[in-house]
Amino acid sequence: MVLGNTRERKGERMKKVVLFLTIAVAGFLLAPAAWAENEEDIEALKQQLLQMQQQMQQQEMKIQQQDRKIMDLEAKEAPEAYVNMEEIVARVQEKVAPQDGFTIGKGKIKLTPYGFIRLDAAYDDSAVFMFSGNVVGWAWPEDGRSMAPVYPATFVHRDDDDQFSMTATATRLGLNFDGPEFAGGTIKGKIEIDFDELSGNGGDVVAHRIRMRHAYAELLYPTWSFLAGQTWDVVAPRIPPMLDCVVLWGSGNVGYRRPQLRLTKWWDVDGTKFTGQASLNHTDRSMTNDDFDGDLLLNGVESGYPMGEARIGMDTIILGERKLSLGLSGLLAREQTEARGDITQSENLDVWMVALDGSITIIPNLLSLQGEIWTGENIDNVYGGIVQGFVNVGAAPAINLKEIQATGGFIHAALTPRPDLQFNFGYGLDDADSEDMMLGNISQNWTVFANTIWTVVPNFDVGLELAWHETKWVDQADGDDFRVQTAFIYKF
Repeated sequence: MVLGNTRERKGERMKKVVLFLTIAVAGFLLAPAAWAENEEDIEALKQQLLQMQQQMQQQEMKIQQQDRKIMDLEAKEAPEAYVNMEEIVARVQEKVAPQDGFTIGKGKIKLTPYGFIRLDAAYDDSAVFMFSGNVVGWAWPEDGRSMAPVYPATFVHRDDDDQFSMTATATRLGLNFDGPEFAGGTIKGKIEIDFDELSGNGGDVVAHRIRMRHAYAELLYPTWSFLAGQTWDVVAPRIPPMLDCVVLWGSGNVGYRRPQLRLTKWWDVDGTKFTGQASLNHTDRSMTNDDFDGDLLLNGVESGYPMGEARIGMDTIILGERKLSLGLSGLLAREQTEARGDITQSENLDVWMVALDGSITIIPNLLSLQGEIWTGENIDNVYGGIVQGFVNVGAAPAINLKEIQATGGFIHAALTPRPDLQFNFGYGLDDADSEDMMLGNISQNWTVFANTIWTVVPNFDVGLELAWHETKWVDQADGDDFRVQTAFIYKF
C-alpha cells in the first residue's frame, strides 16, 4: 500500500537523524573533556550528555507512537476479505425494493391490494344530467324539456336551476395478481370495483351497489401478451385526469371498459417501440340504450357478431428526453333490432370508428400534452355521438333507423411544478350530425375544465376543479352549466 511505504520511508529517515544527532552531540560534549582544567567541568559535560540522551529517547517514543497510528489507519482502510461470496450475493438478491402498499403471500401467486377512499362535493349553477355528484353528462335546456325517455317529455327545467351534490361512490378497491412465473413468461391479473352502480338499489341514493370495473387475466411474454376478461377498450386509450368521473365522455372522449379477448405484440426498431393490439369484444354497453325493441336481447347480441378493435402505436424519444407517443385505432361492429311486436321488421345497423391519439413531453418533468380526435357512426357504446347511436325516423309502427354520425376529440395539458402538485387544463368537443335528429336529441356538447390536485400529506390528495359545460339541443334552447367540484382522496 502507498500509505505503508510512506510510513516506512519516514521512519528510516527519522532514525538516521536521531543517530547522527547522538554522535554529533556526544563528540561535541566529550571533546572538551580532553582539555578540561578540572573535574567540575567534566561533571557538567556528563550532565549535559545525559539530558540529551533523555530527549532523544522521548523523540524515539514519539516516532513509535506515530508508527502505531499509521498502522491502525491502514487496518481500518483495508478491505475485509470475502469469505463466502455466494452467500453475500444471495443476501443482496433477497432484498426487495421498497414500494407503496403491501403484498400478500410468498408462494407462486402474490396479491397486492390497492385503491382509494374518495369524497366528492359539487355545485352546478344550472340543471345537469348526472347519476351522482361526481359526474356531469350534459346541461339540460334552459327553460326546456328533458330528454325522453330518460325523463318525462313534459318535465321542464327552470333557467339557472342550480344544484348541490355530495357522494362517496367513486371509492375504489382493487387486487393485482402476480404469478406464477414459468419458463419465458408469467401470468398477471386484476380485479377492481367501485360503487357507481345505480341500477336495482331500491332508489337509495346513499347505498349504491358494487360495480365491476376490471376483471381479467393476462399471459405475458417478453414480446407479446394475451388477455381475457374485462378492461379498457383498445381504441382511443387516452383519458384526461378530471375530478369529474365522466372524464369528458359524451363531450370529446371515447372508449370504455368491456369484456374482451385481446392479443398484444411489442417490437423495437432502432430504439422506437411499436405496439400492435387486436381484440374481440362484447358490443353493447347499456340495457337502456342498447335494447331498442325491448325484447331483453341487446342490439349487439342480436347481430350475432362481436365488436372488433385494433390499434397500432409508437413510442419514442425526441429532442433529448422528450417522449412522443402516437396511435391509430379503429373499431367495427354490427347491431340488429326489430320493430316492437313485429319480428318481420328488422334492421341491421353499422358501428364503426377511427381514432388518432397522441401525447408529447413539452418540458421534461414539467409540461406535457395529450389528446385524441375521432369520427364514426353509431358509437354510443364507446360514449361517442353524445351517447346517441341512432334515431328512428319512421312513422310508427314502422321503423326506419338512421345511424348518427359524430366527430370529436379532446386536448389536455398537464403542468407539474413539483411532485406533490399538479395542474390540468383541457377542452373536449362531441359534434353529432343533426340532419336526421328530432326533438330531444343533442347536436353538440363541449366542456372546458381546469383543476389542481395537491398531495397534502403522503397518500392524501385534495382536488379542486372548475368546468364549463355547453349543450346544444335540437329544436330547444341551449343548456349551459358552470361547475365547482372538490375531491378528498385517501390512496393506498
